[in-house]
Amino acid sequence: MIIESSAPTRVDLAGGTIDIPPLFLFHEGAATVNFAISMLAHCRIETRDDDRIILESIDQKATVETTVGDIASLRDEPRLQLLAKLVYFFRPETGFKMTTKSEAPAGAGLAGSSTLNIACIGALNKLVGDRFTPDRFIPIAANVECQVIKVPTGFQDYYSAQYGGIASIKFGPAGIEREALNVDIETLERRIAVCYTGEPRNSGTNNWEIT
Repeated sequence: MIIESSAPTRVDLAGGTIDIPPLFLFHEGAATVNFAISMLAHCRIETRDDDRIILESIDQKATVETTVGDIASLRDEPRLQLLAKLVYFFRPETGFKMTTKSEAPAGAGLAGSSTLNIACIGALNKLVGDRFTPDRFIPIAANVECQVIKVPTGFQDYYSAQYGGIASIKFGPAGIEREALNVDIETLERRIAVCYTGEPRNSGTNNWEIT
């Protein structure tokens, strides 16, 4: 069986960092505005006839291997931590190879890791028989990524990755709400240019330091 999943990266227009809990609870009316772009993160899973589990990141040029019987070793695997912890969370009962690739440069500020997170969750969830409904993907993504970076994570990136489009993500005591915005896409495309400076940075831990 072959499973392929992809998700779009995003551009953040307003409200970045305010999406980190519990920060948004201290600011009434907290919201972020972002839009998805056509640079995708990809996850491909191909099942195997044996019990080997192979995780490969094309971007990082790294591979991690284990077996179904030793899947617990992925919990503390220091390489490809996001992939390893996601597989440990889902605990598939069959051997497989998972290959990931992102069209966005690492550290470009386009939510590459969060986008890859959602793409992998979609593929792994299909591998285990649709164990979770799609509305569970975002909480799972945030919780697992928090385990990886060791600080609370913001939520806006997961919404653009899962739903695409242009949206306002609103935060409050009742929870998080996504509101699709009626914006002319052609006009937005004419007014926006996305450029890569060639200088990567790690936003997850930096954002927490700001808070």
